[in-house]
Amino acid sequence: MEEMNRKVEKVLLKGNVMSLASIDEDGFPRPVPMQKIGSEGANIVWFATGMGSSKVYNYRNDAKAGLSLYLDHNSIVMTGIVDIVTDKAIKAKLWQESFVEYFPKGVDDPDFVLLKFTGKKASVWIDKDFAKLTF
Repeated sequence: MEEMNRKVEKVLLKGNVMSLASIDEDGFPRPVPMQKIGSEGANIVWFATGMGSSKVYNYRNDAKAGLSLYLDHNSIVMTGIVDIVTDKAIKAKLWQESFVEYFPKGVDDPDFVLLKFTGKKASVWIDKDFAKLTF
């Protein structure tokens, strides 16, 4: 499984746009395309969003989340949780200049928050090999 974890990490590093799903107020999945701003290992992916977004509202009510990615004939589907991160040091570390269009006050913009997806389980198809992983 260590080899597959390395492959998952590599695909996550290369991936750019992923589907991130929250659970809405009616109990239904709400998948949205999100641009990844960072990843760590085989099960942590970072995203930026606005504090007033539906995603933040949903994750405050239910941290359960789903993530999926398809890249170069490889597929990753994960379930896990999302933490809403407002820590200034972490926000500064992951800040990208292109964010200023959405968050004009920069890292200090009160609307700028991070979503940290932590995968707990995954089903992956990478290099023609299927695996189920638990993190």
